[in-house]
Amino acid sequence: VREINNTIGTIYSGELLITVCRRLCCLVAQMPRIIPIEEGESDSRALVCAMEDATFALVCNESNERNLHDIGEKILDTINRPVEYDGMVLDVHGYIGMSHYPSHGTTPSELLRKALIALDVARSKDLLQLIYSNDVDPYSARSLSLAGDLKSALQVDKLELYYQPQVSLRDDEVIGVEALIRWIHPKYGFIPPDEFVLIAEQAGIIRQLTAWVLETAIAKLNVWESEGLDLNISVNLSAKNLDEHDLVDRIELLIDQYGVSSDNLSLEITETAMMADPKQALMVLNAINDAGIGLSVDDFGIGYSSLAYLKRLPVTELKIDRSFVMEMCKDTDDQVIVNTTLNMSHSLGMTVVAEGVEDRETLNTLRRLGCDIAQGYYICKPAPAPAFEQWLRKTEFSVKHKGKDQRKRDQRPPDNTATSS
Repeated sequence: VREINNTIGTIYSGELLITVCRRLCCLVAQMPRIIPIEEGESDSRALVCAMEDATFALVCNESNERNLHDIGEKILDTINRPVEYDGMVLDVHGYIGMSHYPSHGTTPSELLRKALIALDVARSKDLLQLIYSNDVDPYSARSLSLAGDLKSALQVDKLELYYQPQVSLRDDEVIGVEALIRWIHPKYGFIPPDEFVLIAEQAGIIRQLTAWVLETAIAKLNVWESEGLDLNISVNLSAKNLDEHDLVDRIELLIDQYGVSSDNLSLEITETAMMADPKQALMVLNAINDAGIGLSVDDFGIGYSSLAYLKRLPVTELKIDRSFVMEMCKDTDDQVIVNTTLNMSHSLGMTVVAEGVEDRETLNTLRRLGCDIAQGYYICKPAPAPAFEQWLRKTEFSVKHKGKDQRKRDQRPPDNTATSS
């Protein structure tokens, strides 16, 4: 809304919202499970409620999540159509937050509050639609408790990095790892990273969390380099990290402190994080590139970045999201997406990593298609440093060393290296 206001003014942006509202009203009037919010005279019914901040609400008599998802898709398809105004074509993008009666509340105000929370989280994570749950609610008792516990865990070093190897498909050589943060809570057990990273962002401690990950990963890189290993280590960044004016300076200080090569460090950023503020992202990514640190686009294929924007970025690597890789040998559409992404990325001079490789057939298909690097459970599950280092010593894959040719030619991992997810 802010961008449209700046382009055409608040009066005309209001007219645009009226156009979107009319589209929505026409659509839901044809849906049998939409419940009127208000009954008027002469059988008139209000099906849509206009709220502040370009938000609309409606009530649906449907409990099946699959059906709710389908209804959401129809709504988004309708309101997301471009709007023509004064010779311009304006893009409109919507998000949907949902709540259920009675599991999420028994009063209209409670249900509305939960739906708005889901909407805020969907918008912040660039998810088209999201159903409320305590896990995503930053105001739930669990989330508030986890926010305090996460601060304490950072202070007393109760987090851990796991490492998942990346293998070159050209010569079956382990050339790098992705560092993945893990948190085992004393009360709740394993906390999914997506959950506590979101909590860290909302609690304002994502800077400290990322700083801990970077230092732990770079310290481990120092150990591996001293042992003669020549492995690249990838660390994930949050969209919030791109707002830190001193991010690159702090990373360079860590590189100097531990005496590691910047060539062996890569930073991963998702499509959605880059698109949150493309101008700011481009500035930070250029600074990272100037520091000699590698850049990777993570989860490619599930966001909305255009090729025109992508080719402007100083990225050297693109990671195909696991959702396209895991079923590619069974789903021809997924295989077409993977193959197209490979061709496009190679034409832009990028290396391609395929995530979610869970069987030998997928590994061999990726090799045949010309994919550069594979990562997934078939190769090795993410593991803490001691277990990962033990795997390195025993794996049938060759391992990249500095100044040495450690390749075990004509060897392939046996079928029993596969691990179920």
